[in-house]
Amino acid sequence: MSFGLHPIHTTAQDALDLALAFFTRRATAGAPRKDRRRLALCTFALALAVISLAGAPLYTQAAVDAPLTPLYAIQGSGEASPLQGTRVTARGLVSGVTVDGFFMQDPAGDGDPITSDALFVYTWARPEVTPGQCVQVVDGLVTEFYAKTELTRAAAILPATGCGGALTPVELPAARLGVSPTLALEPWEGMLVRLPRLAGAVHGPTRHYAEGERELALLPAAWERVLRPGHLWHDQPEAAALLTYVNNRLGADLPEASFGQVVTGPPGLLAVVDYAFGKVQVLPLPGQPLTVTGQVAPPLPVAPAAADEYTLCSYNLNGLGRGQAQLPDAAAYAAALAQRGQTLAQMLQGCTIIALQETGTPGDAAALAAHLADVHGLDYAATALWGPASADSDFPLTNSLLTRRGRVQVVAATLAQGCSAQDYGVQDPGVCAAGLYPLFARPPLVAQLQVSGDWPGGTAALWVIGNHWKSKAGDEAVNAVRRLAQAKHVAGLVQTLAQADPAAQVVVAGDLNDYFDSPPVRALMQSVKPPLLHALAYLPALDRYTYIYNGAAQVLDHLLLSANLGPQVAAVQVLHLNADFATGRGPVRGSDHDPILLRIRPGGAASAGGNLGFAQIAVEAISAGGVRVAASVSDAAGEYRLWGLPVDTLTLRFHAPPGVQVTPATLTWQAAPGYQPAPSPQVYHRTARAAAALALVTPNLAVQSLAPAQPAQP
Repeated sequence: MSFGLHPIHTTAQDALDLALAFFTRRATAGAPRKDRRRLALCTFALALAVISLAGAPLYTQAAVDAPLTPLYAIQGSGEASPLQGTRVTARGLVSGVTVDGFFMQDPAGDGDPITSDALFVYTWARPEVTPGQCVQVVDGLVTEFYAKTELTRAAAILPATGCGGALTPVELPAARLGVSPTLALEPWEGMLVRLPRLAGAVHGPTRHYAEGERELALLPAAWERVLRPGHLWHDQPEAAALLTYVNNRLGADLPEASFGQVVTGPPGLLAVVDYAFGKVQVLPLPGQPLTVTGQVAPPLPVAPAAADEYTLCSYNLNGLGRGQAQLPDAAAYAAALAQRGQTLAQMLQGCTIIALQETGTPGDAAALAAHLADVHGLDYAATALWGPASADSDFPLTNSLLTRRGRVQVVAATLAQGCSAQDYGVQDPGVCAAGLYPLFARPPLVAQLQVSGDWPGGTAALWVIGNHWKSKAGDEAVNAVRRLAQAKHVAGLVQTLAQADPAAQVVVAGDLNDYFDSPPVRALMQSVKPPLLHALAYLPALDRYTYIYNGAAQVLDHLLLSANLGPQVAAVQVLHLNADFATGRGPVRGSDHDPILLRIRPGGAASAGGNLGFAQIAVEAISAGGVRVAASVSDAAGEYRLWGLPVDTLTLRFHAPPGVQVTPATLTWQAAPGYQPAPSPQVYHRTARAAAALALVTPNLAVQSLAPAQPAQP
C-alpha cells in the first residue's frame, strides 16, 4: 500500500493476503494454539471473495474529502461505539504502533471525562506510520472486537495535517477494590496515559504469545499489604480486578518475571491503555526500562517412593508432540523431551505411575519412556491408545500412562469413549449408536494395574482413569455443558467398576479443565457411591493450585480417589515448578501446568493438619520412641500439614516465632489411618494479649483511646 493521494491498486495476491489475515484474526482470536491453524484454514473460502477487488481502486477522492468523524464521537460514552457497523473517515495523531495496527488520538478531544479521545486502527500487518504522525483513516469500518472499539478495513491510511498540537498524557487513576477496570478505564481506552508509579508484585508471570508478544500481571504495591498473602484466585474477581496487565505490543522491553518478584517502572511511565480479550492492558512506550527484583526458588524434589508405598502422579506435558503447531523441529522436540524427562526423573523422582495429558501420539509416550530409560535409567512402560485427537496433524493429543516395570503390571487398558445427543464434531467412527455422537476428542484411558511392594499381601489392585476434558477456550456456555456430560460419563465408569467389585480401588486423574469446586468436578465426585475423595482437599488452601491464568491461581488438574483409598493416603503434593515461573532451566517451566503427586501406603498411613492462626510456627511429630517422624511450618494463613505419620501415639511439639505464644507447647495424640485434624493448642500474639489485658484493667482509658476525637465545645 502507498500513503499517496493517488488511488491504491491491489493485486489478487494482495487482496488474498489481506482477507486471509483479517478473517484469520477474527476466527482464531482467543482460541488455543492447537485450534488456530484449523480455524484459519476454515476461513480461506471467505478470502476468495476479496480477489474480485483486484485491480480496482480501494478509495476515491470523494472518500478522502468526506467530513471527518471525531474519534470521541466514534468511541461514544458507553462500552460500545454508537457508530458500530458504519463507515467513517477520521483523523488523529499516532500514539503507538503494533504488528497489526496503530493507536491514534485526537490531541484536543471533547473535554468530556467519560469519553475516550482515541482508538485502535486494525491494519492486519505492521503499518507504515510512526508515533507522533498525523494520519487520516479513509472510509474505515467501526467494529467492536471482543468489546474493543476499532476501525478496520480502511480504504486508505494517508499522511495528514490539521491534527493540532502534541499529545498530552493523562494520569491513569489507580485501581479500586470492587470497581471493574473495564468500566473504570473505558474513558481512557486507546489513549496515551501517564502512570505516576508502576510497581508491583508479579501474580501473572511473563507469558509469551505469537510474534514476540509478552504480558505479565502485577498487583500494585499498595494492595499487596491489604489482601491476604499468597496468590489471587479465580473466584476472587474483586481482587483480580486490582491487577495491572502490562503488555509489550508497542515494542517495550518486557522482562521475564516470575510470581513473587517485583517489577518497577520509571516514574511517570508513559503507556497506551488497551482492551484485549476481556481485560484492560497497559502498553508501555518503548525506551522505558522495567526492572525486576527478588529471587524465586523452585521447589525441592519429592522423596522417592519407599518399598512400602507407591506414588501416583498426574501431569499435563503441554503439547509434547511433532504436530505442525507443536514441535515439528527435531531439535526443539528433543529439547522438550529432555526437559519433561528431567521433571519426571528428578523432581518427581521416578513416580511409580504417571497419568500424562498432551502427549502428542502414542509414539510420543513411547519416546518419553525410551528417553527416561536411556538418560535416567528409569524403566517405564508406556501405555497409550490412538484416539480421535491423536490423528490431528497440527496438534495431536493423547492420554497416556507411564508405569515402572519393576513395580507395576498393566493388566489391561482401553479407551472409554462416551456418546452424546449433541454433535461436538468428534470423529470416532463405529463407537456410538445411530443418533448419538462421540463426547470426547481425548477419550478417558482406563487402565487395570497390579502394583507390587513391601506391604501385607505384596500386591495391590488399582484402576487408573486418565482424563483430559474439553478446554475452556471458545464458547464456555457450550463447553461447560460438555464437561458436565464428560463428568457424568466418567462417574459411570467408576460406578461400574465399584458394582463389579465393591473393593475396587480407583483413581481418576488428569486435566479436567475445570476448577476445584466446579459443578463438573462435584458431579463426578458425588455421582459415585460412596463419593470420591479429592486429593487436593487434603492440602492447605494456599497450596491448592496447578495453573495460573491472567494472574489468577486455579486448579485444573485433579486426583480423585475411591473412598477405600483414603486410609492409605500418606501425602499429597503439588510441585509448583511451572505455573509460578516465566522461564526456567532444567525441569522448571517445562509445562504451563504443575504436576500433582499422591503417595499411597497400602498397609495404612496417617496424616494430619490444622490452622494455628499465625505463620511460621514449626510443628514436629515425635513417635513413642522419641524419633521425629514428620515436621512442618505453618504457612501465611496459619495452615500446616504432617504427612506420612505412623498409626501410633504421637507427641506434637509447637515452636512459635518471637512474639507468639503457644499453650501448651506439647500435645499427645493418637494418629489413626487417613487424614484427620490434629489437636490444636491455644495460640495468641503476646502484644495483642497485653493490649487486651490493659483494656480489661482500664476500660475507660481503652474506650477513650479508641473513640474518635470530639470537636471542642464552644
